[in-house]
Amino acid sequence: MIYCTKCGTANLEHAIYCIEDGQPLHKSSKNINLIRPQNYQQTCFSCGADQEEHHQYCHVCGESVERVHVNEVEMKSHHPHYRKTLKEVNKSMIRVIPFVLLSIALLIVFSSLILNIVQNTSDRSEEAFHPEVPEGFEQVEWIYNYRYLTDSYNQMKLEATGGLDQLDRLEGTEDINSILSPFDIILFANLSKVSVSLTDQSEQETFHGYQTTSRPGLVFYFFLALLSLAIAGLAYSFKAKINNWQDWVIQAISFSVVYSLIIFLFSLFMDSTHQIDHGHSTQVTSYIYQSFDVLLKSFLISFLTILSVLSFKKGWSQPFFVKGLKVSLLTVLTIVSVFMFVSWLLLTSYIKNIELYDFLIDSSLISGVVLVGQIAIYLINFVFLNTIEIDTFGELGPGKISYQIFEKLNSPTNSELLEKGFHFIESFIWVLMGVTLIIIFIFSRAFKSLSNREKWLGFVVYSSSFAITLSAFTVAVTYFNDMNYTEDSNSFFIGFSATHMLIVSFLICLVISIIGSLTLKNRRSEG
Repeated sequence: MIYCTKCGTANLEHAIYCIEDGQPLHKSSKNINLIRPQNYQQTCFSCGADQEEHHQYCHVCGESVERVHVNEVEMKSHHPHYRKTLKEVNKSMIRVIPFVLLSIALLIVFSSLILNIVQNTSDRSEEAFHPEVPEGFEQVEWIYNYRYLTDSYNQMKLEATGGLDQLDRLEGTEDINSILSPFDIILFANLSKVSVSLTDQSEQETFHGYQTTSRPGLVFYFFLALLSLAIAGLAYSFKAKINNWQDWVIQAISFSVVYSLIIFLFSLFMDSTHQIDHGHSTQVTSYIYQSFDVLLKSFLISFLTILSVLSFKKGWSQPFFVKGLKVSLLTVLTIVSVFMFVSWLLLTSYIKNIELYDFLIDSSLISGVVLVGQIAIYLINFVFLNTIEIDTFGELGPGKISYQIFEKLNSPTNSELLEKGFHFIESFIWVLMGVTLIIIFIFSRAFKSLSNREKWLGFVVYSSSFAITLSAFTVAVTYFNDMNYTEDSNSFFIGFSATHMLIVSFLICLVISIIGSLTLKNRRSEG
């Protein structure tokens, strides 16, 4: 049989024209040529016979030789890839559940220990809430807010769960200490905000008493979350199967989704609303964690932590951006360790010899490693030219204290203690700034084996990851308490600008890395 190359109709071998459309039949026999004539542009996909460019059907087997558009094939090829990715994420989410629960369990244990160690005052007298403050701190009282941090949140939660009447009945008792739970500490460790409000509703009108939005400024809580996630991530790294960077990201996303959902559920269960009927009016108090804030921050914290831990897993080819993340983590750990050691020296030498030490150590919440960590992150912010701001309004006054290494101390009060303190640490700041630049320079040498393009992109990833991590520490060390009343508003803030830290630390890290790269290139050319 011979087939018409236009319509595909079968004809007898001796036929000259097609019986269907009268077209001349192609008489060449089946032949697969390695070197084809110029008019032969394609081959039959079924039998391999050579075909001319205008043929629509094979003259040997009658199969269509029309080609499918390449663009259509490319568009269709993406869908199985996305389905495979979603399938892998679902599988990974099941595998990571035990390790996520491990991180949560560690956080619960650490938080329980913290609450057991903290000796909250049960004395609700005026003298207990307003102790004698060192000279220069009468108006601002910034240490006071940290010193009584746990007791303040105990009181806020007690008002929401039992009302002000119950708070008065429990005055002077130890029941106040049991209000704050380890799950509250877990939420604070994930940088969650809490809102406390009071509303008085009567038949005539609704009176909004106050609403307070607050977040503790103790970086020690944040350290607990990072430590728990790092331990769980390290345990998971021995089981995780990572062959490429896509697997690396999928594993981190799966872990973070499960972790953030659990923390989100904690926030829902820890929300409290209490209602008291006074006959002529109804008083409603609430203690609520901001759900979206909890979900977003817990996801980002766990995602970046697990990504960093899994980047140290061996046995897979790591592109430049994985190496950049790994090097930035090592840089941050080195810098924080150095600053922790320096802050410990400051605490045990200089601060111990001034009257402020006893005032600080009176509270077990801000003692030992807690205070060391707080000072370390303060010093890191000073090194990166950030400005500490202490703002108070309302009954305290309006008042604002700020300090930056170039702008010096700006304070409405003439505090000799503050001036001596900042003047003393300035020499440390300049030395630490030099040490920090050297550390960044040394770690930037890790990119010397990469190609020029990957090296520059690696510097960007390195600097970005470095800046994001330090900005997270800045957020964790910043305390704020915004109080909105019916006719007035009070606020308290002590800390640094995370935006400033993000921009300045990124630029400094990038510039030092580039200088290090150029220095290495010059040395090689001289050699």
